[in-house]
This record gives sequence, C-alpha cells and structure tokens, in this order.
Amino acid sequence: MATNNTINTTSGKITIEKATSDLQTTYIGGTTWSVGQDNTDNSFRISQNAILGTNDTFKMSSTGIRTMPSQPVFVSLSSGENNITGDNTEAYLGATVAFTSITNQGSCFNVGGGGNPAIFTAPATGTYTFVGNFQPQVPVAGGDKFWLGISTSNRDYYITNAPTRNKLANFMGINDRLMFLNIVVADMDAGDTAKYLFKCYDGAKTTDNVAQRCGGFLVC
Repeated sequence: MATNNTINTTSGKITIEKATSDLQTTYIGGTTWSVGQDNTDNSFRISQNAILGTNDTFKMSSTGIRTMPSQPVFVSLSSGENNITGDNTEAYLGATVAFTSITNQGSCFNVGGGGNPAIFTAPATGTYTFVGNFQPQVPVAGGDKFWLGISTSNRDYYITNAPTRNKLANFMGINDRLMFLNIVVADMDAGDTAKYLFKCYDGAKTTDNVAQRCGGFLVC
C-alpha cells in the first residue's frame, strides 16, 4: 500500500499518509489542516497542524463523544461586590472585585477588577448564550427597585426587573437577599463585547451583589 502520496495542485498540496502511526490526510495551503484518526486513543480529529493532536479544533472519541477544544466558552464566579448601586448607578459586575475564572476556553473572558468590569469579547461573528446566577442584597436604604441585564455592543438585554422590599413589603429573602438565574441568547459580531449590568434605583449606594456566577459560549 502506498504511503506519503502527494497531490500537487495550483492552490496548494494534499498529502495522504500514515504519519507517526496516525492515519491522516493533510491539506497544506494558506492554513495547514490534518484530518484523520489519532492512534493514541482512536479518536477522529481535525487539527490545525500537520500532526494530529496538535492544535485540535474537533475531536470525536471512539465512543462518539464530540468536543471542540477551540470553541469559546467561559465559566466564572465571584464572592460578590459591596455598595455598588442603589442610587441609580449602573454597576458593571466585576469592576470592584474580579471574578475567579473556572473555565476560559479561547481566552475570551476578562475577569475584571481594579475598576475594570468583567467583559467577554466575541472572537467570531455568531450567536452566543450567556447565563448568570446573581444574588442582590438590598438593605432598607438601598433602593426601591432593581434590574439585572447584559450589555452587548449591539444592544442591552434587560433580564430581571423587580421591586425590593422597600417597594413591596417582605419581597426579599433571608438577609435581604434574592437570587435570580438569567439567560440571554445574543447576536454578536467579531470583536463585540458583553458585560453584566446591575442597577438599583431611588436609594443610597448601599446595595450589594453578594454572589455572582456567570458563563457563556458560542452556539453557532
């Protein structure tokens, strides 16, 4: 059986070979791509390299489980931020206390801190999903109503809009807290940004966001 066969074309070169014990096809042009079976685990891979397993962009295991190592996704958490709103201040989360990154595949999420909010930057044009689990804490002087949202380059998404206990009696949980799960599907262009936004109205700047969890990923 022939190996290391090269097909030359005017636009580049295609090499079909059994290299380093991997059965693969390599496309060499403006970008080098390799497609084939990796003998280390019998997975099917697409790699942006002449060698499978190096800079993989797609992996299908021998049991049919698919992963995409280059697909943008992030998961972050924070213990919260104090006195960030209540007086109509628009507080971009992560500015006073940086998030802790759990997963940041593609390095698209900046955890913030030092006065700079946490921010996601889209690496490609597409549709993205963002989720957030937030727990506002509103004291007596902290405001009458609040909303949580996500601000992107294209538009703002107002997710949660609710009164506080100062507007609606007893409308708070233990320790003056409420918890909200927010989900947004957003269209974004390459280079667009997304930030989590919290605003509380008509009181003093004594409102906290005591627990913050957020994440996001490229859908398509």
